[in-house]
Amino acid sequence: MKILPIILMVAAVGLTGCAEKGQVDIAGRAAALAKTIAAERDHVTVAELSDWIIKDQRDFTLIDIRDQPDFAADHISGARHVPLASLMSDAALAGLPEGSKVVVYSNGTAHAAQAALLLRLVDRDAYALLGGFNHWQAYLHDPNSAGVVEMDPAQRAQYQA
Repeated sequence: MKILPIILMVAAVGLTGCAEKGQVDIAGRAAALAKTIAAERDHVTVAELSDWIIKDQRDFTLIDIRDQPDFAADHISGARHVPLASLMSDAALAGLPEGSKVVVYSNGTAHAAQAALLLRLVDRDAYALLGGFNHWQAYLHDPNSAGVVEMDPAQRAQYQA
């Protein structure tokens, strides 16, 4: 996750002008985001997302940030395609309803986590799909052996040790 410090630095530079005017507390926002990430409240699991879809919950928007060929080949039902490079455009942000969850996914977790962080920086309630589309596919084929991604943080730490 070498890109995370770069994202935070760019965000800080971008928000500095606002902070000088007293509109944004960059250090406070960064600290709050860091606590959210450390507490693992910045993502949803495939089991959670699957449950939401099965229960027909409609309080979230599902965004696939993968390349168009990957999206065209297969995607999670109900997902909208918004390439990562376009995610922060005015048009893309206007299409994300404020006040509802945004679940972002890519093939794995890294790009989705970065996208969710960017969206949180502009006050969207964004979450990364843990394990991404690849884990979603594995979960659909065999939920019981979907892997380390579904473990709770303590189990995952023990497994990785």
